[in-house]
Order: sequence, then C-alpha cells, then structure tokens
Amino acid sequence: MFTFTGADPNSSVAAEVNAASDAPGAYPDLHHIPPNPTDVRPVSAWKAAVDSELAVKQEVQANAAAIPFTLNGTQPFADQARSQIDRDLAVQAPADSAAQTQAFAETARARATPPPKPN
Repeated sequence: MFTFTGADPNSSVAAEVNAASDAPGAYPDLHHIPPNPTDVRPVSAWKAAVDSELAVKQEVQANAAAIPFTLNGTQPFADQARSQIDRDLAVQAPADSAAQTQAFAETARARATPPPKPN
C-alpha cells in the first residue's frame, strides 16, 4: 500500500504539498454523477452492426476461397526459364565474393562523409 511520507523538504512547494495532503477535501456526492448519455446507440444496435460486419467478413472469405488456385506446376516453368540462360553468362560467384564485398564496403565507408553535428 502506498503511504504519503511528505514532500521533499528541499522542494519549493513542500509546505503546500504537505498541507494539501493533510486536508484532502470533500468527497463527491452521488447526485453529482452525470446522467447516462442519450445520443449513443443501444447495445442491440451495436450487436446488429457487429453481426453485419461478421457477415461481410464471411462473405469475403467465401468468395476468396472460391477463386481457383492457378499457380500449380511452377517447377516446369522454372526449369524451362533456366534452360534459356546462356551457360557462359551463368557463372558461379567467386570463392572470395564475401571478402570482395567486405572490401568494397570498407572502401565506401572510408570515402563517406559523416553528417555535421546538430547545433
């Protein structure tokens, strides 16, 4: 449980904080609670709106499920496309490609100019 032990004595408002905590003030009466709003739809209207949206969702899902899947047999397509590649142009990456990439990145970093410091 939280208990108030007083304000920081070094604070400029310590005396006011301590005085306010000693006299918390009057408690509100129940007759100050505002009446229920009249400009909002009833729970039954909310339920009808939710049910309507769920029906639309189910309709969209059913329509999407009815669309035939046409991306079957992609391996023969890929094999046919690969067969058209000129073998002289289809070379493997060199064994030191990772080292070449790292060297390029280091050169680029060395040439880069850092942005000016903010004011």
